[in-house]
Amino acid sequence: MKDIDQRMRKALTSGQNFRPQYFQLYRACLSNAYDLLCEADILLKKDCYARAYALGFTAAEEIGKALVVADWIYGLISEQEFHEAFTKHHTKQTYLENVFSAGYRE
Repeated sequence: MKDIDQRMRKALTSGQNFRPQYFQLYRACLSNAYDLLCEADILLKKDCYARAYALGFTAAEEIGKALVVADWIYGLISEQEFHEAFTKHHTKQTYLENVFSAGYRE
């Protein structure tokens, strides 16, 4: 994991909006997603499908937020989109849906 962190930090530091706190936010979003998926896996093994799905969906939102942070760092989204990703479920869900359906902003 440490090697991945170093590579991501190096990649993100070239972005026009890079600040250490944004990298920390990026990592926090991915860490939250991982924790939620681990908990969803536990619930899934206990046949708690609805709860596992809910945690999985929440994890997907966290991954969407991480992608928003990366796009913000690279200057690919507006400040409004950046802030909305942390305040509106619809923005996070739409962003992630667009990433999966159309490919990552090329």
